[in-house]
Amino acid sequence: MKKDWKLYFYLAIVYSLFALCLWYAFNNYPFDISISTFLLFVLFSTVTESLLITYKKIGYSPGFVITIASIILFGPLPAVLIVSMGMMFRLLKQQNKIKHILNIPFYKTLFNGSVIGIATFTAAVTYQYISLLNLDTFTKTTLGAIAIVVVFSLVNYLLIAILISIISNMTIWDAFKSNLGFLLIGVFFTAPIGVLLVYMYNHFNVGGILIILLPVLFVRYTYNLYVESKNKYHEMVKVLMNALEMRDKYTEGHCRNVAKIVKKIAEELKYSDRKIEELELAAYLHDIGKIGVPDNILNKPGKLTEEEYKIIQQHPVIGYDIVKDIYGIEKIVDLVRYHHERYDGTGYPDGKKGDELDLDVYILQLADSIDAMFTDRVYRKALNEEEIKEELINNKGKQFHPKVVDLYLKILEKEKKGEIGMLFIIAVILGLIIGFLLKGDLKKIDVGKLKYPYLAIGAFAIEIVLFTLVRKGVIERGILTFIPYLFQYFLLLLFIFYNRKNFGLLTLGFGMFLNALVIFLNGGAMPVSPEGLVKVGIAPSLEAVTEELIAAEGLYTLINSQTLLPFLGDVIPFWRYVLSIGDVFIIIGIMVYIVTEMKS
Repeated sequence: MKKDWKLYFYLAIVYSLFALCLWYAFNNYPFDISISTFLLFVLFSTVTESLLITYKKIGYSPGFVITIASIILFGPLPAVLIVSMGMMFRLLKQQNKIKHILNIPFYKTLFNGSVIGIATFTAAVTYQYISLLNLDTFTKTTLGAIAIVVVFSLVNYLLIAILISIISNMTIWDAFKSNLGFLLIGVFFTAPIGVLLVYMYNHFNVGGILIILLPVLFVRYTYNLYVESKNKYHEMVKVLMNALEMRDKYTEGHCRNVAKIVKKIAEELKYSDRKIEELELAAYLHDIGKIGVPDNILNKPGKLTEEEYKIIQQHPVIGYDIVKDIYGIEKIVDLVRYHHERYDGTGYPDGKKGDELDLDVYILQLADSIDAMFTDRVYRKALNEEEIKEELINNKGKQFHPKVVDLYLKILEKEKKGEIGMLFIIAVILGLIIGFLLKGDLKKIDVGKLKYPYLAIGAFAIEIVLFTLVRKGVIERGILTFIPYLFQYFLLLLFIFYNRKNFGLLTLGFGMFLNALVIFLNGGAMPVSPEGLVKVGIAPSLEAVTEELIAAEGLYTLINSQTLLPFLGDVIPFWRYVLSIGDVFIIIGIMVYIVTEMKS
């Protein structure tokens, strides 16, 4: 395992949460089943978890049948133990070898058991609350089963998505939703079988469970057929990509990057999963025609001659000829052929323009160009994000389709706005989890008890408005930003003073105060560490971090020798963000406020 502190830190959090769940379950819920029944269900859980199906590195097993049955039959404590032990004791066949708890790194086994244990615990507690409602048995069981599916799925896949985000370049949201559909199909398909298992066990004991195993095995068999067909499809693409990579090493990373950009645009257009997958496939195969280009031209270190450039221009046609007769990918052959056409008709190979081509062609063409601009070439250095935005805007309606340009710029704006907000959302979720584990009550959180809350709301509103206006170029940093921040500083002082008896709000307000202070002292802009930006991957290198780039992103400025109180700026690299000390206090304050209110 790579010695990455972010990964270690996240594993420690998950292990700790699982330990808290076990502690709470042992102290608040009974263990009302016999040891023989418990061991039998652990065995069934182990068997069903061993029937794992893997697709796109994500695993699904019919073990949810046992999960939902254990929650309904036995309650939180036995259910958590049954499901987590079943996960840890499972046997998996990988590359013709049997993997088990003794030959899999223990941190992986413990993580898998902890994640599914946390998800089971939260789902079981939710079911317990629903079972106390004054409803008829059928309604309570149905509503409870739905709640188990929803809560279990959200918690389980969110924890996995965070891990994927840490070890890959995906955002948490992208990791969460990329395989959610695949996993939910399995969960919702097996959930009714889990409810049926409850009925059969209550009426026929162990014999009923054995009867239920037959449809479970059928579900697994059907699901496996689907996954095998999808895997063979992707293996074919992999073979073609490997053939190209043997010729052109640049293409591997390029094709994957193009696929990511294409997917973002397609999702913004609300394309179906099937159509998104087709576009991703086109992205992987769009340069396959380079197989037919001679090595001395394809890998030439210097500038191409006019004759050599004409040969390179034939690669879309060659690619088209390669893929046009492959069964199952008929819809992408035109994308392979036309990905170097331009909106104004000056592209190649056929000089098509405007509405003569499908919008999907222009999506692939834009993604291809964007990744090329992000990459160092013989004749120029890689462009940064702001330079690429400028190129897109300047060539809108010329090289690029106007609608596709607007969509991509809109995506960039959304990503910037949503990034830091995710941290505060996580703080709220963690605060709620800790509050519940400490036997807190959500109903006790009463925002109405805050004194003069409009002071804090006004301070937040000032920052959001200023940030938006500067980012969109409506105003520039200076007196027009300095005076509003001075007023924000005053509002925060008042809010902290009136709510000083609440430690959580005092901590949150202190964090806001620190941020406002350093921004105020530095002319209305938050100082940012260039090294931090590089460390978290926001900028590829120190050379790419310029004052112009940072200023264009909003109320930011680079830390330099003239910066006042630089240690209060955004200097703490954490995950995908560069945080300030004030941000840390705000996050802690949110969690403390929620927990103390729930316990009040």
